Amino acid sequence: MNISTLILIIAVTVTAFTAFTAYLSKKEITIKDNELLTEKANFYLDLLLVTVDEVVKATNQTIVEKLKKDNDGKLTKEEAEDVFNSVKVEVLETLTKEGKEVLDKVVADVPALINILIEAAVRKNK
Repeated sequence: MNISTLILIIAVTVTAFTAFTAYLSKKEITIKDNELLTEKANFYLDLLLVTVDEVVKATNQTIVEKLKKDNDGKLTKEEAEDVFNSVKVEVLETLTKEGKEVLDKVVADVPALINILIEAAVRKNK
């Protein structure tokens, strides 16, 4: 083995080791960032669940019961859609800018999630 080949092998090994070390250092920082994001995401998801449930309960007590009295105990399709949309708007308005940003990072479609949570809360609170 000649000296130039040996130097080339040493240079490649040192470069690879340096790259690997840099990669691991970056991973550690990313993991720390993800822990903070995870904590914030869990906080805002929990808050979103509670908010949706409370808004649905309040809406049932104030708006839905009144509409049901006026329509023999049933909502029309249009009334149900209007109530659903008003709950969704109220929930979205309660989220802070940071809450929306964090949720956008961890949930692909926040409005769709809110739709699902509203439907679940309505079924739960019937």
